[in-house]
Amino acid sequence: MIRGADHVSFSVADLDASIEFYTDVLGFEELWRLERDRSPELRAQVGYADAEVSIAQLAIPGGALKLELIAYTGSAGPAVERRAVGSAHLCLLVDDMEPVREALESRGAGFVSEPQYFDDGGGIRAVYLEDPDGITVELTQHLSRSEDAR
Repeated sequence: MIRGADHVSFSVADLDASIEFYTDVLGFEELWRLERDRSPELRAQVGYADAEVSIAQLAIPGGALKLELIAYTGSAGPAVERRAVGSAHLCLLVDDMEPVREALESRGAGFVSEPQYFDDGGGIRAVYLEDPDGITVELTQHLSRSEDAR
């Protein structure tokens, strides 16, 4: 039945600003972009008869999973409360939290807090940051049993 995952998707307010954040700040690669799609197939798929969207797909570093960004340009599209129950976030794995956090902060990333340590048997460090639309991006570092939480 299900044999894998291809991409995750977020609705964004400004496609250019979101692409800039994910490519310039987080280091994703833009794969393709489609401007102002109004096709009947798209409108049927998203469930909005007057939908007009611009879409971009980005490669996430280190894996096959891609990120799709959709901006509703001709219709209000779905209204989503980002921190509501059921809202999504994107989790990215890092090897060493501090240098990555410092590099992203120097590129303008806004963090919700300092990295936190969670003892899940092996230990992880995790921190949230937000993209231009307030979508949560999590950075996670899995620690070996011999590492401390620093």
